[in-house]
Amino acid sequence: MDWRGFWMEVIVASLITGVFGVLVVLITNMFVDKRGYDKIDRKIGYINNETLTKQHENISNDISYNTKKLEKSQDKEFNRIYTKVDNIDKEIYSNKEKYQNLNLDQREIRNNLDKLLFQWQNLITENKELKKEVEVLKEQNNTLTIQNTKTQEINEKMYKQLLDLSEESRKQKQNLDLEVEDDWELEI
Repeated sequence: MDWRGFWMEVIVASLITGVFGVLVVLITNMFVDKRGYDKIDRKIGYINNETLTKQHENISNDISYNTKKLEKSQDKEFNRIYTKVDNIDKEIYSNKEKYQNLNLDQREIRNNLDKLLFQWQNLITENKELKKEVEVLKEQNNTLTIQNTKTQEINEKMYKQLLDLSEESRKQKQNLDLEVEDDWELEI
């Protein structure tokens, strides 16, 4: 048997296996790294490689754009609110004119109706507040009922334990009394 040939085959096989193993590890690591970078890219998103100055300019442009957009929206809202207020003023003016045409009895009736409506609205508001308070109190009542039930269960358990302990104590006292009597009879 030629030992030199045998060892050469072992060395060549080891080298091929080592090189193949290194290649497999490199390819696997490249695949895993690529998947990892893809996951990071999905979570972070696309990032421009820009300078800090460029990023500040972009942020400044975004702020100015959003400010202009907000101003336009505020102008629209202001105009909408102004129109509503103007309509309310017109309605109040027309009501005042109608009120001027009423005689004294009609004015008194209208004033009383206004007072009644105002009181009615106050009662409705107060009723809503009271309903909210009732709901809160019901919830507190339920919580206290549950706590009370738990406390009663605990008290019952403690009472049973106390009875058991007192019974056990009574039995121990009787046993001690018997032992003392036995000892006393033995001494006599």
